[in-house]
Amino acid sequence: MQPYISDWQQKYNFALVIVSSDRQEEMSKFVSKNHIAGQVLLDSQGSVSQKYKIRTIPSAFMFEGKGQLQESFVGWRGSSSIKQIEARLQNM
Repeated sequence: MQPYISDWQQKYNFALVIVSSDRQEEMSKFVSKNHIAGQVLLDSQGSVSQKYKIRTIPSAFMFEGKGQLQESFVGWRGSSSIKQIEARLQNM
């Protein structure tokens, strides 16, 4: 997915924030191994997961510039998810 995210960040000028309940060491390895271009928020207490009612991993959320939630994506369906996310980015 990372090649798509990098391309989308250039095309659509957005920021990626990854929320993870993993330990910092695990997340650092994952980010390094997968060349993730984004910020990582460690949610060890689960407060972000509770606020956005995250029950499925992965979940993705799109916010507009002022912080209003625009779209949420739950689960991963391969190329279908990629097409759905890009279509939403094109309309933001």
